[in-house]
Amino acid sequence: MLIRFMLPVTLVAALLPAAVQPLHGQATTPGSGVRLRPSEYAEIPISGRAVWAASVDSFTSQYDAEKGARQILGPPNVFPRAGDIGAWTPRTWRSAEDAITVRFPATNARQIWIFETYTAGALHQVFDMSGGRPVLLWSGAPAAVGDATTVRALKIDLREPRVISALRLVVNPAAVGDYPALDAVALVP
Repeated sequence: MLIRFMLPVTLVAALLPAAVQPLHGQATTPGSGVRLRPSEYAEIPISGRAVWAASVDSFTSQYDAEKGARQILGPPNVFPRAGDIGAWTPRTWRSAEDAITVRFPATNARQIWIFETYTAGALHQVFDMSGGRPVLLWSGAPAAVGDATTVRALKIDLREPRVISALRLVVNPAAVGDYPALDAVALVP
């Protein structure tokens, strides 16, 4: 089964080699990333083999049940629309760091897709937590991408496939001045 999302998209940065190089003024480590945001119609193909987050290990905060940690599980609830209801949203926008750790069935992943549906750009670190110790897969300076209703899909191409069973996603709401919302995260073999 091939899931396709139709949305306006502009590539803010092209695919980069897997070495640490800037991505639109931000560093990627060790995977490379493509940031997507609305502006013209395009398809984002997600393979039918995509593995969506299945459970939440931990989170630093959540706004309420409608914007709670469990909302990040499975395929997107909100994307490609903008909004925070139905997506994980931290309790406050004044926090310099909020995080959520999600679990997957162990997957030999080549890509990670993360869907931001409100105040895109607050996501700034992605760690592999599979072995219990954090391994940085991607990082970038948090910066708002458009206004609060800008939707973003972040595709992270890993340097080489790696077996992943847990990811920690770190956002910095204070850096973007509003509540971020993460709708879904997928591993693609």
